[in-house]
Amino acid sequence: MSIKLKIIFISISIASCGGGTLESYGALAVNYKTGAAYLTARHDNESAAYQQALYGCGDGCSVVEQFKDSGQCMAVSRGTNLILGWKQGSVQKKIETESISQCSKNGGVSCIMFLSFCN
Repeated sequence: MSIKLKIIFISISIASCGGGTLESYGALAVNYKTGAAYLTARHDNESAAYQQALYGCGDGCSVVEQFKDSGQCMAVSRGTNLILGWKQGSVQKKIETESISQCSKNGGVSCIMFLSFCN
């Protein structure tokens, strides 16, 4: 059996520095049939993060998670059978481990963490 995996990129939009606190938005889009996933972060608004996640993931994808604010992280794991698991939180190493567990709970085989990023 051969499995085709889509190459995934993480998109980062860097906001200009200035006074005050800047909100930062991210989104995760997935395709359950192909196992494709695209994680985007550090966008100036929710709509930009949402659209970039859909565009990057491709046809058949939908946004399954959105997150905002500095310090928020998202981790995504995938099994060899293309089952996905993901977690969101503020401690990157913790959610990476939890995403692997979630992938396994979802029925994933030999799950590994493959996307992880923080705003």
